[in-house]
Amino acid sequence: MRPLARLRFGLEVHGMGGMDDGGTSAIVASGIVTFDLLTGGRVRPYVLGGLGVMRTRTRDATGPLHRSMANATDVGWGPVAGVGARVCVTPHVSLRLEATHINALWQPRGNLGATRLSLAVGYQW
Repeated sequence: MRPLARLRFGLEVHGMGGMDDGGTSAIVASGIVTFDLLTGGRVRPYVLGGLGVMRTRTRDATGPLHRSMANATDVGWGPVAGVGARVCVTPHVSLRLEATHINALWQPRGNLGATRLSLAVGYQW
C-alpha cells in the first residue's frame, strides 16, 4: 500500500538575467508535504503545500554608461503551494511534472514570489 502523504525538503537556486549588466539571483529552501489524490494506477495527481524561505540578490546597473552596480539583498518566507502528477514508469522509478509557487510575504522589503515548472525523475525503494 502506498502512502497518501509524503514529506519532502528541497533547495533550489535560480538565476534570472545577466549579472554583468544587472539581474537577479534567487535561492529557495522549502519543506513540502504532498498529498496523492489517487493512489492506484500509473498516473497519480497530487497537491502540495508547505513553507519556504526565499533570498534574492538584485544587481542593477547605475550611473552614466552603467559603470557602477548597486546590490540589493532581500529575504522573506511564506507559503508554498502547487500541483503535480507522478507517472510510474516501473515500481521504483517515476516521472514527475510539477508547478509550484512561493509567496515570501513575511519579512521582505519587496514583493518576493516565484513560480516554477519542473520535470523530475524520482526513485523510491
